[in-house]
Amino acid sequence: MVFMSKATTREIEAAIESTVKAKLGAIVDEIETRFEDNQLGEPAIFVDIFLTEDAPTTLGKRFTEMHLAVMAALEARGELRFPYVSTKWPNDEYPEDVEPPKPRRRA
Repeated sequence: MVFMSKATTREIEAAIESTVKAKLGAIVDEIETRFEDNQLGEPAIFVDIFLTEDAPTTLGKRFTEMHLAVMAALEARGELRFPYVSTKWPNDEYPEDVEPPKPRRRA
């Protein structure tokens, strides 16, 4: 994997966490960040945001604003990898052959 930033992994994770929390606030339970290649084999950042039970069922404009803010925060640090951001609700269901994502650490 080619790293595309002068920022460290921890700095990138901290920037993502602080930006997500600033935009979504108390509805964020946990955040998981992974540095992997996307489907085209390009370096990317995958961000799973685990929401609390009292999170609204749709985020709409809030999600878009948060995603744009994450992109801006990464760009400000010289990070060129695209952040693929997804939200996970407590009652999300997954097909039987897919293991649900498991958060690795607290946000």
